[in-house]
Amino acid sequence: MEIKRCLKIRLYPTPEQFQMLVKTGGCRRFVYNKYVEAREHFYKDNIKGHNITKDEKNKIYKAFKYTSEKDLCELFPFLKEVSSVALQQARRDAQKAYSDFFTGKKGKPHFKKKKDGCSFREVMLSDDLISEHEMWLKIPKIGKVTFRHNHIPSWFHTKGIKRKNLTVEVTKSGRCYASICCVYKSFNDKEKSFSGSDNQAIGLDFSPSKAYIDSDNHQALNYVPFKQQAKRHLSHLQRNFSRTKKASKNREKARRRLAKFEEYIANKRRDWMEKETLRLVRSYEVICVETLNIKGMMKFSHNAKNYNDVSWNKFVKMLEWKSTFHNCSVVKSDKWFASSQLCSHCGFKNEAVKNLSIRKWICQECGVEHNRDHNAAINLRNDAINKIRSTVGTIGTYACGGQGNKTKSFGDVDCSLKQEVQFVRMDKSNSKEFEAHRL
Repeated sequence: MEIKRCLKIRLYPTPEQFQMLVKTGGCRRFVYNKYVEAREHFYKDNIKGHNITKDEKNKIYKAFKYTSEKDLCELFPFLKEVSSVALQQARRDAQKAYSDFFTGKKGKPHFKKKKDGCSFREVMLSDDLISEHEMWLKIPKIGKVTFRHNHIPSWFHTKGIKRKNLTVEVTKSGRCYASICCVYKSFNDKEKSFSGSDNQAIGLDFSPSKAYIDSDNHQALNYVPFKQQAKRHLSHLQRNFSRTKKASKNREKARRRLAKFEEYIANKRRDWMEKETLRLVRSYEVICVETLNIKGMMKFSHNAKNYNDVSWNKFVKMLEWKSTFHNCSVVKSDKWFASSQLCSHCGFKNEAVKNLSIRKWICQECGVEHNRDHNAAINLRNDAINKIRSTVGTIGTYACGGQGNKTKSFGDVDCSLKQEVQFVRMDKSNSKEFEAHRL
């Protein structure tokens, strides 16, 4: 199995090197915007307002040819001062952005802005470009840049590892980071097993104030609303920034102070997510999460700030990625699975629970009192177990002591279950790789 991982380190460049990093990032942004501009002009001249079919549009788009980097450097001589590889990667990024737009994966590409920070990508052709003992990283046309790292992970020294590319980023706060993307083959291709115990499976119900409530009625460990907790100081910095004069030195100082504090909040959230996801995948064999449209929920909710603070989508991506290195399976529930409305004891569906103000309710069939979030987490856990068992072999259909068909097993689980168990269709959801992280 081929695995992609990324090592992120902090760079400490000299003032001259820092200026070159910013210049390279600015030239990369310039080439990207030039490509977007050329595509927009090509669309207005050849496609917009013309009554042509879809096949004819595709032929016209294939005929589009952008100016090469060499010709662009002749038109704009300042581009010769930076690495040509970074400019080539900028054009490829723009091409990929348009291909993702036409396939429906992402939205329409827009011009990149200077205030969003700068970054560029280089190709690592040799292992001599980094020295772990002397703590320097060689970047084309910039030189050896010093870095600091307390611990280089063991996978970075895996035999046969290929270091593909290098991404350098200068954040809004002025800090520099380098991410080395590596590819190597893993020989640990053992099938994941499930012991069948309910203690080894857990369901996570999203909560805007507590991150999640699990099926054991526990909330997320050591979670605090990071941005809401620092709201007072953040508002103070934003107010000072807005009161400064534009294009002044004081405004730049205020902007950098604000960017540093926002980066501090993001780092605290990221640190908690790394630790919490690692704890979950080490403790459980099956984790079930709900599929939510967070962007849609933020548009029509007074809790939009709390939704944004949790970063639920990134949390789920981390779980999916880290589960590949442990005996853990992350199962996503169906988008329309009514986890909050179903009674976890008897299966009765109470549609009145659609009202979010109802936090506790009593089942009309069995009379069991439920907490909304805890009940939803239990239903998610049961749904995950049913999905795993239903995808393994044939299921016996005889109940009341009857002998069913012979079945395959998943781990130590006998999959000839009784007929009262509800089986749910398995979703074909592939876990996406979360590159920029370190276990």
